Amino acid sequence: MVKEVTGMPALEIIHRMLISRAKVELTTTNKPISEIALDLGFTDPYTFSHFFKKQSGMNPTDFRNNYQE
Repeated sequence: MVKEVTGMPALEIIHRMLISRAKVELTTTNKPISEIALDLGFTDPYTFSHFFKKQSGMNPTDFRNNYQE
């Protein structure tokens, strides 16, 4: 049903929301990446970092260093 309405599978929508939230946290806070990972529901920072890199093309640390406000 979700795909019919949005044209995207539900999992893709969830991933986009997680990446969006992660990018906001990485660029607007000084929270450790481990804390951001746990806040977003990941079991550990490694899993979060792997997911983030797969979705965005760069690891969370590099993203923060390049885009932090």
